[in-house]
Amino acid sequence: MVHQHFQLVPKFTVAENFLLGIRSSREPLLDNLREVEAKLREFSEIYRLPVDPTRPVWQLSVGEQQRVEILRAIYRKAEILILDEPTSVLTPQEVSHLADVLENLVSMGKSVILITHKLIEVTKMTHRVTVMRDGAVIATRPTQEATHKELVRMMVG
Repeated sequence: MVHQHFQLVPKFTVAENFLLGIRSSREPLLDNLREVEAKLREFSEIYRLPVDPTRPVWQLSVGEQQRVEILRAIYRKAEILILDEPTSVLTPQEVSHLADVLENLVSMGKSVILITHKLIEVTKMTHRVTVMRDGAVIATRPTQEATHKELVRMMVG
């Protein structure tokens, strides 16, 4: 899950954030740091999510921090990514890049669940849309068959 408010330690580097919560067969845990940095560089290239594993998180833009969160989920072998309001803090250019990244992830066999209230992004970034209201599923449709008017009606009742 990639939360709307990122779960990163600002003083730690990107790679150090990846080590959090991972058990090590070797002691001390920081012996794995170079290994994690190399794997992150590889994943950055494969998934088109450029990040520098040696940079402290506090030096990263919001878009870069989101990339770190997505890469961390992939690094931990997530096959289903849930993104909560992923575009709420991004610039239009970063939103466009995120759409490309999500399309790439889906083409590589990952499943992506996008939680958002922004209808334009729903229609541009998804294949299927499910509307929930008051904790209940109202309807599920192929995105190409859903109009904004219909989605708004389902959302507000």
